[in-house]
Amino acid sequence: PVDNAGSDQSLFQCTPTQICWPASCADADGNLISCSMISSPGSYDGTQICFTPTVSGSFQFILKSTDACGATGYDTAVIQVTINDAPVCHVPNDTTIFQCSASQICLPAFATDANGNLKSCSIISGPGSLVNGNWCYTPSSSQLATVVVSCEDSCGAVCQSQFSVNIKVNSAPTITFAQYNPLFLCAPQQVCLDYSASDPDAPRPVTITLTGGGTL
Repeated sequence: PVDNAGSDQSLFQCTPTQICWPASCADADGNLISCSMISSPGSYDGTQICFTPTVSGSFQFILKSTDACGATGYDTAVIQVTINDAPVCHVPNDTTIFQCSASQICLPAFATDANGNLKSCSIISGPGSLVNGNWCYTPSSSQLATVVVSCEDSCGAVCQSQFSVNIKVNSAPTITFAQYNPLFLCAPQQVCLDYSASDPDAPRPVTITLTGGGTL
């Protein structure tokens, strides 16, 4: 007898789905007594082999036939199945960024896909935009930017990741003098006035200089 278990195939599935293909046994002498599949998984109903993969992998299907004289035939089909994996999002760790003046920030934010079928990435919450694998944003003031990135492949599988950037845009320091009543001096003498300086961006150092009159 002559068996036909079908052609070898490589298949890609978005989700596990039953696969069926024609298979048969034939005998030139017309004395075929059995035709069955002797491997698993799947089943053979006399005209086709069917099986539903649950994982990616290589699967063998062996068809065996026997005629009335005890002669046997074999044929093997190999099916390579790849089941889609969701993309993997890659975003920055939570971080703090200090800027002397508001300027554009760009940090890596992208996705990888084991199956090579990544479709798109987008920001579903938070400021900024995705440009060439980076999250880019120009703040107008100090703020905490919390961003959620979502990426989708052609099968509709999605990944989502969130990150936060604490943006601190520099503020001008302040200097204040203590309050004094008008001073009357009987003779010229040194006058000292108390002052204090602070910077809302502390602990960054503040440099104090005198622009005219007296000494510090």
